[in-house]
Amino acid sequence: MNRTPVIALVSGSFDPITEGHAYLLREAARLADVLHVVVGVNSSKRYYFDDDERLRLTSGVVENLELNVPTHVHFSRDRFLIDVAADLGVTHLIRGVRNPQDFVYEAEIAQVNRDINPNIRTAYIFAPPELAKVSSSTVRSMVGLAQWKARIRPYVHPLVLEALEKRHHQSSCN
Repeated sequence: MNRTPVIALVSGSFDPITEGHAYLLREAARLADVLHVVVGVNSSKRYYFDDDERLRLTSGVVENLELNVPTHVHFSRDRFLIDVAADLGVTHLIRGVRNPQDFVYEAEIAQVNRDINPNIRTAYIFAPPELAKVSSSTVRSMVGLAQWKARIRPYVHPLVLEALEKRHHQSSCN
């Protein structure tokens, strides 16, 4: 019996990409035959890193994960994710869930996406307890506080820590 290939998409603003995101990408790669990672823009957010830096850091972390499926990193602005997914031939959107509030939010979006394109399914991957507290906003809020580098280190890839140090140094010099 022939199986339809699973073409998965994981998206986020990745500002910055965290170990929680890396966990989600590793798990998504275990389920997929092809994985697309989309760095997106949420017009209601103010970003710490610009678009190019978010794309560079996400691409660098993805490359270092050594996922065992073909993986492609994209950038998207001003488009519905479900339309980007359709253009890429995606069969499944993979969404990370850390807590009940995430699930409620994601379920609402999944319903709208299903209305727009019922051929693309949404699947959820729940964060393990040790990563459930990790978010980009938590990481950003720690930058600049006493011992911040040591405290952030478990939550981000070394590439991201280096970029956070550089960005913090630039902003403290201005």
